[in-house]
Amino acid sequence: MRSRTWLGVVLLLVGLLGLAGCAASRATQTSEAPAGARGVAPVAPAAQPAARPPETAASNSAAYDASQAQAADDQRMIVRTGEITLVVASVEEARDNLDRLARAVGGYVANANLFRGDGDQLRGSVQLRVPAERWDEVLAQVKALGREDSSRYGTNDVTEEYTDLGARLRNLEATEKELLQLLTTTRDRGGKAEDIVAIYRELTTIRSQIEQLKARMQFLEKSVSLATLTVNLTPNPVNRPLTDPSWTPTQTLRDAQRALVRTLQGLGDAAIWGVIWGLPVLLVLGIPLAILVWLFRRWRQTRRPPLIKQP
Repeated sequence: MRSRTWLGVVLLLVGLLGLAGCAASRATQTSEAPAGARGVAPVAPAAQPAARPPETAASNSAAYDASQAQAADDQRMIVRTGEITLVVASVEEARDNLDRLARAVGGYVANANLFRGDGDQLRGSVQLRVPAERWDEVLAQVKALGREDSSRYGTNDVTEEYTDLGARLRNLEATEKELLQLLTTTRDRGGKAEDIVAIYRELTTIRSQIEQLKARMQFLEKSVSLATLTVNLTPNPVNRPLTDPSWTPTQTLRDAQRALVRTLQGLGDAAIWGVIWGLPVLLVLGIPLAILVWLFRRWRQTRRPPLIKQP
């Protein structure tokens, strides 16, 4: 009987819930009926946002791809180098300007070489190391120092090499850590001396390789952060003097005197050699040669047939 009573209660509750749902549905339909049917002015529906044109999504996707590509380029390690030849009015002044320019942007002059060329004019080259992010600025200021005669620029992507070095470094550092733990364990357990020496020798090799990798990575980092620009300085041919500025008549006279003295000294040396060395050698070689010539003539005379006198 109890089970039937509970079953009846449950069925009654289900029926009540169904009636409540129907009433709510009718109220919703009444509220959604046309306003004109209920004597109320119709209300305009709320404005819906305009659908985004498909080209907007495409442009956003392209912008995202461009930003991703730019981020990838920024993460790459690029070594920048260049060489430019400038024709300048004054090589020394241009060299000083390049020195000031390098220091102004946070770089330095790595190498400078000036020498005298044709016509005794000064020429040379200056190698600059400047921050890579200011490459374009430095290049523009360098070109403003003179007339560009020739130029060449290049880049070297060392990202792959740097990544490979980093992976090798991590592996070697992990190996070093394990060897240190093994060395400690072997010592604590009273291991053999040869085992300890072998582990220590391997640690030394690993440490040497780690230092080499770190040095190479530091070199690549510095090469990437500081670009190299070699500036060749050539004097302007218009400024070449018509005569040698170092020429003086007095110096020419002295050079002529020195040449005359050297010539006379050469003749005196030849006479001394001829008397001291030439005559003895001539006597030593000439006497035997004269004897041989005399003997040869006598021999020819003995073999010559006698002349027949004509009647």
